Amino acid sequence: MQLPAVHHPQHNVCFFRLDGEGFLVPLTAAPQELARLFDVERPLLEQLNQQDGAQLTQLRQQRTANRLALTIQDRRWQCHFAPVDEQHWLVSAYLEQHQQQDELGLIEWQLQQNRPSSANLAARIPTLIDSLIQQQGGDRVIIWRHYAHEELLRPLYSQGLSFNLQPVKAERRYLRTLLNRGGLSYSHCTQQPLLSAFYYLATDGIQHRLDVPIILNGKLAGILSVEYQQSRPPVTAADMQFVAAIATELAESLNELVPDSLASGSEPVPEVAASAQGLAHFPAPQPQPLDSIAWVDELTGLHNRCFIINYLQDTLAEQQGDHGALLLITIDEFNAINSALGYQLGEQLLIAVAERLKMFSAASHNTKLARDDNNEFMLVISHLGHNFIQAKTKVARLAQEVNELFLLPFLLDDLRLQVNISTGVSLFPLVTPTPLSYLHQADCAKQLAQRLPNSRYVMFDLAMAKEMRSTLKISKMLQAALKQQQWQLYFQPQLTMQDHSPLAIEALLYWPEQGQSLTALLQLHPFLRDSSLIDELEKWALYQLAARYQHWYQQGTSSLDIAIKISGRYFHSPYFITTVSTLLDRYPACRDRLTFEIAEAVFITEPDESRRQVTQLTALGVNVALGDFTGGYSSLMKITELSLKHLKISATYLQELEHHPQQHVILRSLFSLAKQLQMNVVADGVNTEQQRATLAGLDCPAIQSSLLAQAMPEHELIKWLATHTH
Repeated sequence: MQLPAVHHPQHNVCFFRLDGEGFLVPLTAAPQELARLFDVERPLLEQLNQQDGAQLTQLRQQRTANRLALTIQDRRWQCHFAPVDEQHWLVSAYLEQHQQQDELGLIEWQLQQNRPSSANLAARIPTLIDSLIQQQGGDRVIIWRHYAHEELLRPLYSQGLSFNLQPVKAERRYLRTLLNRGGLSYSHCTQQPLLSAFYYLATDGIQHRLDVPIILNGKLAGILSVEYQQSRPPVTAADMQFVAAIATELAESLNELVPDSLASGSEPVPEVAASAQGLAHFPAPQPQPLDSIAWVDELTGLHNRCFIINYLQDTLAEQQGDHGALLLITIDEFNAINSALGYQLGEQLLIAVAERLKMFSAASHNTKLARDDNNEFMLVISHLGHNFIQAKTKVARLAQEVNELFLLPFLLDDLRLQVNISTGVSLFPLVTPTPLSYLHQADCAKQLAQRLPNSRYVMFDLAMAKEMRSTLKISKMLQAALKQQQWQLYFQPQLTMQDHSPLAIEALLYWPEQGQSLTALLQLHPFLRDSSLIDELEKWALYQLAARYQHWYQQGTSSLDIAIKISGRYFHSPYFITTVSTLLDRYPACRDRLTFEIAEAVFITEPDESRRQVTQLTALGVNVALGDFTGGYSSLMKITELSLKHLKISATYLQELEHHPQQHVILRSLFSLAKQLQMNVVADGVNTEQQRATLAGLDCPAIQSSLLAQAMPEHELIKWLATHTH
């Protein structure tokens, strides 16, 4: 590949080509003292520290133009990367001005030297913030205190723009990302999903924000935020290091400013939230075990999970044979509501749901209501009597009454919103004595209620307990089978309808010792879907498939596309994209040949996250197919929104064709539309000659059929390909 040389480079600027192996090739002449800092004999990644290397790897995976600050031989470079083709990048690099970096380092050292030995650390906060604003600019600096038990960020101090002091319930993903990266810099703040909880950013016109965690005793104690109403220059490593140094100095001061009486057990003191305009004092609540702020959900005003656990503990100790029940109530498809209507409307809905449940709880005797997680509420009902059958009947009636609360739509900003719920019920006391056991039981029953059609509530019973024990037993067997390499990949060809020639190959994870595929196993034990063991199995299968395909490609055995099912859990794993990128680097023959089949339900329940994952996979050269398609309009919309080019029709849907001939019109239209959109469509589970003939008459382009080619181990597949590949 040839790139045009730049004959008159800017002062202190070097231009390079970054090739597919990661080596830099100089494109321009540069001052000797600059050019020699890059070692063109070594891959660029080997010259970087771990943090810079991770940033560069991520940038190459995303294949989008961007700017990175990289440290090479103790010198800091500002580098611009732009992809030229699938393998090569154009790189421009210039040295940062060290004056600012050296100045920041000097100020950081001075702060450490001037740290007082006295206990009055809090008095230094204004001085520290003044230094921060002087060096980093910023229209406002906020110190947030983190309360882990409430999952709240409470503003303790602000300097700069006036600020309405209000707690914020930050998303766990935001906190996790902040801790993992050690600091976050945002432009266009109001468009950042991670900052959606900070509503004031839009009203205050904040454009840019820099967040750094405040760590105390190894835990997140707070967050230091620098906010800008105008865009600021790119944040350098020196900038981030300086702000982190201020945060370190603030850690002890923060501990002194607001003692956490709930955590330390110390006497309650007035909580103080300060700003440059003055001090706002909030009297600390008296230590009332069940009414403290530690037990209150900030958004709805209801009790929270901590309260319910303690209340259950007390109730169980006092029951003496008297029965009670825990209801776990979940708003169905709440994530989809958030994505479609926005987080503010989503919170309005949570508040409205809380109000309806609060009215129900107030009208019922011996009940306690709480909000558990994002879209989950808990209702504890005590004193149901000593007769188990009667108690169960009462709970069933109450669960039905809860469902009836949601027959009427919610009115939110002139929008009529119909909401469905799923409820899991756990009766106590049974065998297990702990509150967490009953919460787990209710959660299992709720998951079953979500999966069963036309089911609004499910009671946890002995049969379900037996199923859980069976699932635990199978889980242990799965783990042992993985360690002992008992799992195998089986392969089933996908064939053209016209002449039954192979189009692609799907890999299936099979357990010969049990005579079952992973898909069949999950149908028998649905609770396994939430096990991290499934992630391990799928990762193992993915690497096995890639290794085999690389071997086939090198041996000339097959160049057909390969497909494999990926569960929604693994698809949304935070490490999934990184795993796939690493896999493709190791087995490059799979690039543009690998297809992931993702179930239709995954795209519906997590639309935004799914869209991001599909975009990144497409950039890596991986195809994504919408699997288990059931002919719904919403799924067709997802196909067009995500620009998917692969569609897998569910075997269950095909079985209904025999009983619902009107579906023939839908399928024929679908095949015609797919042809116009140049989509690849495969009908799965064609197991009878009647199904094959029906699909042929509807112009179905391709099928996966046990009639024509069953799933087979690798050695049989190679023989099959030798006789069926033209």
